[in-house]
Amino acid sequence: MMTRTSSHRYFGQDSDDTRRLNVLGLLSIALVVISIAFGLFIVLESTRRIDTASAERTRAEVDEALGELTRAMAKKAEEYSLWNDAVDNIVVRFDSNWVNANVGPYAERLWGLDRSYAWAGNDTLVYASQNGALRTDLGEAARENAELMALVALARARRDAFGGLIRIGRTLFIFGARIIEYEEGRAPLPPNPDRPVQVFLVSLDKELTKVAGSRRIGDLRFVAGGEDERKRLEAGRGAAGLSAPDHLAALPLRDMAGQPLGHLTWTPEQPGRTLVRDTAPYGAVFVLALAALFLTMLRVLLDLKRQEPLRLSEARLAQAQRVARLAYTVHLPEDELEVSENLGDILGLPAGASPTTAGTFLDRVTPRHRAEVQEAYRQSWAENRRFEIEFAVTAWDGRTLYLKEVGQPFHDAGGLVLGLITAIQDVTERKQAEELIRHQATYDALTDLPNRTLFYDRLQQAIRRAVRCHQRMALLFLDLDRFKWVNDSFGHRIGDLLLREAAHRMASCIRDSETVARIGGDEFTVILSEIRDDAEVEAVARRLLEHLEEPFLIAGQTLHISASIGITFAPDHGTDLQQLVKNADMAMYQAKRQGRGGWRFYSPEFDAGSLAS
Repeated sequence: MMTRTSSHRYFGQDSDDTRRLNVLGLLSIALVVISIAFGLFIVLESTRRIDTASAERTRAEVDEALGELTRAMAKKAEEYSLWNDAVDNIVVRFDSNWVNANVGPYAERLWGLDRSYAWAGNDTLVYASQNGALRTDLGEAARENAELMALVALARARRDAFGGLIRIGRTLFIFGARIIEYEEGRAPLPPNPDRPVQVFLVSLDKELTKVAGSRRIGDLRFVAGGEDERKRLEAGRGAAGLSAPDHLAALPLRDMAGQPLGHLTWTPEQPGRTLVRDTAPYGAVFVLALAALFLTMLRVLLDLKRQEPLRLSEARLAQAQRVARLAYTVHLPEDELEVSENLGDILGLPAGASPTTAGTFLDRVTPRHRAEVQEAYRQSWAENRRFEIEFAVTAWDGRTLYLKEVGQPFHDAGGLVLGLITAIQDVTERKQAEELIRHQATYDALTDLPNRTLFYDRLQQAIRRAVRCHQRMALLFLDLDRFKWVNDSFGHRIGDLLLREAAHRMASCIRDSETVARIGGDEFTVILSEIRDDAEVEAVARRLLEHLEEPFLIAGQTLHISASIGITFAPDHGTDLQQLVKNADMAMYQAKRQGRGGWRFYSPEFDAGSLAS
């Protein structure tokens, strides 16, 4: 228990000492005001830079998303146009029932597309579909969509599948287009019809809504018009007080001929302002603490009967805590801890069970964070400096909560540290949201296996570990045999279920410390570390094939597939990421040529030059 110290020990009785102390107090207050003003400038400048960097990232994300959408539409055009059955049932003869169940209407229903068309080589419209159903008014459909004929001509000139943007009337669509032809190995179509074309369309506005939701981009939309319209929108954002440069909130769009269509615009995120808003309560606590300290000094100078600085500082902090709705703690000597009433609510403790010592509070911190939190308290007290830390605690009911604590020392009139004042905020929901976003960004949505991004990251780590520890690692490239036949025969829903079950089987064949990833379509990779010999890798490849060759029971259908596996080693065959993947891919194709259902080790003879010879 601290006792009040007589003011006569610190201040003389004569008026000269009082005046000097008054002047000193005023100078100190001026210095604090200047420091706060400078700190505010730093905060505002940092906010502007953070918001600018965020706007640049968002623009790159929008550009990337648009590219992914056009590539996806091109892939759909490839899938439904380079198909023997499509040629037979659309071009050679027209089977409306087959078309409705397998191409245009089916693709619209499956993928949420808006329209699809097919033209014969003489520009006759073979079928038109909209919203999942075939249209019977082909003449009217042809007149409505005359804008598509330039696209049809380009598709015949290119022959490969491609995607892009096209305006039909006042609506902007993302298209995928390709000529309809037999797969490799079949004779080409007769001269008439010559190069029939199939086109798939989806509304840009519909896809933008999905992109905005998945990537959390506010008010993402298409605005028709040129540069003047974009500047008008930017002027509106400036009036709304956005701190990021406005040109970063718009992306120009062009059609397949390179002609301007308009702009994608969105409201940039402002993490800088959000950060300032989130940390403002802590700044308020800090400013109020300084104000309380200097106000106490003035009160001592005017009336020595006022409360001592510590009690006044605690009163001001309590008031700030009520305004900011934050829990706070005051660390005092002898491990004593004073806490606000709502700290127990944050920790989920029963009434009256709030911690009364720093030790009992640390007992609720999870073991992996406890030493870090304890060291933050010690350094702040010993070195007289501010600290900020995030850590996990165990609630009364066993749940794990995440807290953010910001604190700093407080002093007596002589500058001696008397304790720590901290503010505590529950950030559990933010942590959980961050973890969900991180998982969605690095794992395949269909199979929940690591995606291409996470695969390359883990492959890089495995290569570095192998080089550093003088060990070997293996990369297996696996492609499912007969999977396309399953897709064509039973539909994409059955194919997706098969991929999911195959992924589960492959994951069960390797150790938890290893990686199996899906990098696209029916292609998978496996990373094996600390390889002792080739036989160990062959055992894994054999186990994978045995599990995949067992029958699959999918939606009442018994399906049989196999796989072809290519294997390469690091550092034996190099340490470059792309080269290792290419090596394994070439080895996989050699395995397919041997009859599928097997594996091959990479050899330099497999490279392009050797294969050509």
